[in-house]
Amino acid sequence: MRKTLVAASFSALLCGCSADPAPVVEVLGASPSALTLGRDDANDLTIRVHYEDADGDLGGGVAEIHDCRARDLVTALPIPALATPEAVDEGVTIAGELSLRVGDVGAVSPGTSAVCEGLGAPATAFCVILQDVSGNRSEGDCTGAIPITAAP
Repeated sequence: MRKTLVAASFSALLCGCSADPAPVVEVLGASPSALTLGRDDANDLTIRVHYEDADGDLGGGVAEIHDCRARDLVTALPIPALATPEAVDEGVTIAGELSLRVGDVGAVSPGTSAVCEGLGAPATAFCVILQDVSGNRSEGDCTGAIPITAAP
């Protein structure tokens, strides 16, 4: 029985290499470099990210943008199709860039975002996690601190 269990565990480790991989995300930049609350022309944030997905099934998933100023303040954006259905079926690796927009950033009740804290992000950063259609989540990456002020 013990040999069977060891053999099954070893097989599971080997098969883990072919499991559906999680996507990878890297924040390339954010604009504008500062936000002004209450000014419609200065409170939208665009985050540019680089993504990689080893099996092409990121399209149709979700981009989560965590506002580090508050607990559980997340903007979820659908990710458009990024690969053809044939490429997804074949598990083709894809990579590229996405622009993710958080509109009307506003005042929040202060709190601590567990995601941002876990990624070591400053309190006024925004962190991005990508989730593919299979539910696999990237580790996440964050912007630097983004100064946020109230309109005069």
